[in-house]
Amino acid sequence: MEKDDSGLDFEDMLPSNNLSRRVDQKRDNMGRNLIHKGDRLNLTQMDPTIRRLEFGFGWDVTGFGEKGADLDASIFLLDKHNMTREDEDFVFYNNTEGCNGAARHVGDSRSGAGAGDDEKIVLELDNIPFDIFKIEVVISIYDGDEREKSFEKDVRNTYVRLQNLDSEMELFRYELDKEFKEKPEATVIKIGFLERMGPEWHFQAEGITMRGGLAKVATEYGIIIKAVLTSRDNEIGPRAVDSDNA
Repeated sequence: MEKDDSGLDFEDMLPSNNLSRRVDQKRDNMGRNLIHKGDRLNLTQMDPTIRRLEFGFGWDVTGFGEKGADLDASIFLLDKHNMTREDEDFVFYNNTEGCNGAARHVGDSRSGAGAGDDEKIVLELDNIPFDIFKIEVVISIYDGDEREKSFEKDVRNTYVRLQNLDSEMELFRYELDKEFKEKPEATVIKIGFLERMGPEWHFQAEGITMRGGLAKVATEYGIIIKAVLTSRDNEIGPRAVDSDNA
């Protein structure tokens, strides 16, 4: 291992997270790289060709129509302070592009019906601004707290997968149902985040569940939530203008 003038290994100088564990690729009998809460992957090392990534999200709901839970995938583009810089850094069903199209939400499935991915988010890594250090990945239940819906009670077979969009090679799959058992009433899950470390991109699996839905996470990252409205298309901003400071 190469050392600096002090005799320390360069690897020892890298930031560490005691809650994470670095994992090698160990694929199951279907060829999938299944990861777990706490895992950390060096995506660039796994596949040096990554330029465009696609998150695919899938789930099955236990009810139908208005009785079923309505799930949504979202991302938050975060700066060095772990906050969004502007409205467009919150990419979700009501704001489908961020970073001038470098982050794109592809479709909003309200039923979760059918095989394969229900929603997708595409990232063009070369076009993500350098002041974006992290990309938080989230799934939430729309109006889950108000409608008394939860992941544990109303959703099954929830997963997220990440693939190299150019080669269509799946880098990992994270099956989420087991995470919902820790907090059965949860209506939002912080799945994990992409992190830029110099020229490399890493993924940290978090699996953090909570109540409060998408609004709770959006507020945490600096998005101001508008007054609660009945319309799905207007319930959550992006950032609303404060008339007192306009």
